[in-house]
Amino acid sequence: MDVDQCGDSEYCIPAGTSDTHWDWNVNVPGRIVAIGGHVHTEGHGVRIEATNQTTGQSICNSVATVASGNTVRIHSVYNSPEPMNDVMGIMVAFVGT
Repeated sequence: MDVDQCGDSEYCIPAGTSDTHWDWNVNVPGRIVAIGGHVHTEGHGVRIEATNQTTGQSICNSVATVASGNTVRIHSVYNSPEPMNDVMGIMVAFVGT
């Protein structure tokens, strides 16, 4: 999952707090066995979150499951003193089917 939808994985943010997200419509149902995120220096506490937007449930642990048709949202939160044009919001999830 990539806020930039796997283009070059970079996107722009304004000065101050920003929360950019991207939704993935699940097409590989299964149990999430591992998940990890990546943001750059000004990322807010290296905070990146994935939630099941269909159920409202957090899926950032190994007991989470997703089904075909669910929508998963990745959030990339930054608090930068100045605009930046090369930040990232990436999350990799391993789904056991």
